[in-house]
Amino acid sequence: MMAKNEFLPFATADGANVLSAEDYQTLRSRSNGFSAGVARSQELNTVWRQASVIAHVVAQFIADTNNSDVADDGDLDKLQAGLIQALSKNVNNTVPAASLKTAGITQLSSATNSDSETLAAMPKAVKAIVDNLSGGRLLNIQSFTESGIYTPTPGTRKIRVKCWGAGGSGARMSKQSRGSVSGAGGAYAEVLLDATSFSSVSVEVGTGGAASADGVSLDGGDGGGSYFGKHVICGGGKGGLIGKGLAKGGEPAGGNVMMVGGQSGKGEPTLPVF
Repeated sequence: MMAKNEFLPFATADGANVLSAEDYQTLRSRSNGFSAGVARSQELNTVWRQASVIAHVVAQFIADTNNSDVADDGDLDKLQAGLIQALSKNVNNTVPAASLKTAGITQLSSATNSDSETLAAMPKAVKAIVDNLSGGRLLNIQSFTESGIYTPTPGTRKIRVKCWGAGGSGARMSKQSRGSVSGAGGAYAEVLLDATSFSSVSVEVGTGGAASADGVSLDGGDGGGSYFGKHVICGGGKGGLIGKGLAKGGEPAGGNVMMVGGQSGKGEPTLPVF
């Protein structure tokens, strides 16, 4: 059942007793209104028709869109609410959401992790991107050749740490023997850290394995481990072994970019020469 519209047009039939458009435009009373005297019916009919036609069209739009009756009961608030509801429905139904191939309404979003192709970024999302970009330059590279403390430069947001463990020394053979057994390499690791989460970090730099004395057959000394706080640890390589297999390379821990274990020792001693 169709909704009813009680706002009806006036004098819309063919041959209605109204002024032509040209005569109405030049009618003197159209600007100032009718004064004392008698107004011609054609003039009044034209005024009423123009007002009633617009009222009817608007009311019919409300009735059709909302599928509800529009009563001529003088309730202005109800009529206005119906018009707003109809306009909202019409916009939502007529204008589609924008896409790469379709023009329409673009929805705003403040998400910083969205991969949508139909949403427009709001200032919050743009700021998050700019904040990350502003910390992207490689500045103030620091190298530690001995143990110490790392303190981020003011304004530093992220750091990339490269850590090496020290290698072990090779095994020493006596003068009556031939051959050699190398020490193992230390581990290597890289880690990317948020520098805003700490004020300083202890740095330990491992030292190479100690050499053996001349003239004796001894295993090599172990290399020392290196670490950057608790964030990344690189074990030192073991010293070269005599008759006990190959020395074991250092082991890494904590690297979120790269981790490589140390190379095992190489070589094999020969029998003593008498």
